[in-house]
Amino acid sequence: RLDSYPLPPNKKLDRKALPAPGVVRPAVIAVPVAANGGDTQARIAGIWQKVLGVPDIKPADNFFQLGGHSLLAVQAHREMLEVLALPGLSITDVFRFPVLQALAAHIDAKLKPAGSSAPQTPEPAKEVEQEAARGRLDAMSRRRAMRAERLSKLG
Repeated sequence: RLDSYPLPPNKKLDRKALPAPGVVRPAVIAVPVAANGGDTQARIAGIWQKVLGVPDIKPADNFFQLGGHSLLAVQAHREMLEVLALPGLSITDVFRFPVLQALAAHIDAKLKPAGSSAPQTPEPAKEVEQEAARGRLDAMSRRRAMRAERLSKLG
């Protein structure tokens, strides 16, 4: 964020005088990866560092807020398949769980045996997943409402 924009005498924005954009990090307490996650989280963080070119990745960092996009997500997915040896990991998992901590929890849940009595996912990961589910449900209900409205106009 800038305190003020560079303005020439004509009071229009001087785009050439703007500083170069940087990575915007959410306001989160910086916790080292190893302190808040397991081996999976640290390995995914290493892959993200390599793919995104970002030196320091925290558990609450979002892949897309760090500069990731769909092509880099595909590249990161391919690296995760190779490094984690997890053939069941889908590319949509990277989009469904863009936060490092949530993705690691999801992968750990996939790696865990079915009868394991350990907790499924950490609470922050569940909140992220529930929020994504609510967003999908809202979008589906809006589509249904628009479809019903179109059909009522035709009939």
